[in-house]
Amino acid sequence: MRPISGGPRRTVLRTLRADGPALAVRRTGTPSSPVAQVHLVGTAAGPMGGDLVEVRVRVGPGAHLDLQGVAASVVLPGRDQARSRLRLDVEVAAGGLLTCTLPPVVVTGAAEHQATTVVRLGGDGRLRLAEHVRLGRHDEPGGWWRGHVDVTRDGSPVLRQSTTLGDDPGMRDLRTVLDTAATDHASATHDTVVMPLAAGGTLTVTLGATTAAEQRAR
Repeated sequence: MRPISGGPRRTVLRTLRADGPALAVRRTGTPSSPVAQVHLVGTAAGPMGGDLVEVRVRVGPGAHLDLQGVAASVVLPGRDQARSRLRLDVEVAAGGLLTCTLPPVVVTGAAEHQATTVVRLGGDGRLRLAEHVRLGRHDEPGGWWRGHVDVTRDGSPVLRQSTTLGDDPGMRDLRTVLDTAATDHASATHDTVVMPLAAGGTLTVTLGATTAAEQRAR
């Protein structure tokens, strides 16, 4: 993706492709908008144990992309107890911006899921990444979720973090927001922590036994 030269500034999608049965990719929003909008659409149940889903995103110099999901992914166990895997591979060039709101991931009982996010930022490229993981459906024990995030800027580390959920009933719902342009100060409540990063930006983590919506319903 890159912005067109001359005239009103807007982002042009150069390549938009999906292979395999798991996901489709659709351009949404207004073509004349300066920000390109794309939705990921699940086209099959799962992922199931043994599945590998790879998402690659390339944002060119000065381009702005808003990437979103349509509905939650429900992770199901496979016959051989193998884990399912999702790999998100991102590059954002100088002047580029990616806003990525991934669809919620619900890990059902006996399922195991591995999520790996690798981001390479160039120059002043920016990223805002929001993720939501939930262990178990309503009144169901959850499975296991393991996540790893590796973000670099021009080869230097911005964030390297690994998280595992699965054996603590008090930690079933995880929300994270990584914003490489934010300048929030460090803060903490009973379930949310805001952490400024040494290389710039902030990481906000909310972790608890239930979602905010469930708490309000009680």
